[in-house]
Amino acid sequence: MKAFSKLKGWIVEHKKPQLAGVFCAPLLFLVFSVNADDSWQLLVNHEIVAYSDTAALYQLASDWKEKPSSQGRYAFRRDRFYLGANRAGFSLGYLYRNDWYFKFSPATAYLVYLYNNNLPVPEDEVFGVDLEVQQLAAEGLQLAYQFELGASWLLQTNLQLLQGRAFQKGELEGQWGAQEGADYQGWAELNYRYSKDRLLEHQASQPGGQGASVGLELHWQGDPFYLNLKVEDAWMIFKWYDAPYTRGELNTDRISITDGGYIRYDPLLRSGVRGTENWVQQPLAVSGHFLAGYQGVGWGAELLASRYWGLTFPEVRLSRQVESFGQVSAGYEARSKRWLLGYKQQKKDWSLDLSLGSDDFSYQEARSLLWRFSASYQL
Repeated sequence: MKAFSKLKGWIVEHKKPQLAGVFCAPLLFLVFSVNADDSWQLLVNHEIVAYSDTAALYQLASDWKEKPSSQGRYAFRRDRFYLGANRAGFSLGYLYRNDWYFKFSPATAYLVYLYNNNLPVPEDEVFGVDLEVQQLAAEGLQLAYQFELGASWLLQTNLQLLQGRAFQKGELEGQWGAQEGADYQGWAELNYRYSKDRLLEHQASQPGGQGASVGLELHWQGDPFYLNLKVEDAWMIFKWYDAPYTRGELNTDRISITDGGYIRYDPLLRSGVRGTENWVQQPLAVSGHFLAGYQGVGWGAELLASRYWGLTFPEVRLSRQVESFGQVSAGYEARSKRWLLGYKQQKKDWSLDLSLGSDDFSYQEARSLLWRFSASYQL
């Protein structure tokens, strides 16, 4: 069935940020800081975190040729790009963010795998279909200020003012299977909102959206211990205007006989409605991390617990300061079995921090990926 093959289309592509917005925020910051006595910093950060407990990320986003795990239920990707400037604890910059989240029953993943590989469905066996998707892509300004709370504590709060680029919010629930000599058969209830229909290819105009998000970061520095707590989307609101939606029942039993004896071919989407409306999107799940660290002479250790979409990822890291080269680090994250390598360099006028992690050397087999890059330059 064509619609069933579109299920993997709910995993959306990564949209590129608009270049005009990339340069506006730093230039705006220059206007009100050019005559300031304090020096200021240029900042750039880029982060991608992706995870699937069902199949390799590459397979999940393409043809899904790998047999899914019988216990897998989740997949997500989190992208952030920031370019801005900082002076005297205040920062302002351009932010692009894209979050998508995919939750499904093991039976749903197995059906998609069978369909994409042209494999027969076990006859006279009914599979429960349970699928949920969330996505939000947006860009805008991020404003932040860092407060000093005594000699050892720092608190940074940030406000994101966002313009929507893409969204999805949908649920699909029903039963699917195959009878002897027949193709896929079944039904499912659909409740789906979107900026672009990736399931039934409903043609609709691009909606507009605006929103805001608040986050915070708390840091304590002792000697030689330190703590860090970061919370993103602690409060969030996002409203879409003229947002398309589709609600109804999908049913493969489409041929019937009318009272007049004519054959009727019913649409795949039955008793459904399509339209547009102003809609407030459900806030994304709160994400963040808690870190406890120790910095000795020439080496350090960190314990980290990250939280994404209700899932906790515990991690341990070790670092070593190499003279005249910088700091090198290695880590292991237990939930996804991801290894991490990192490099950090701090100079008088600039800094660089780079991390790369995966659970497999082959990107086509990896189920967990991490990329972090941050740099600063002091003027």
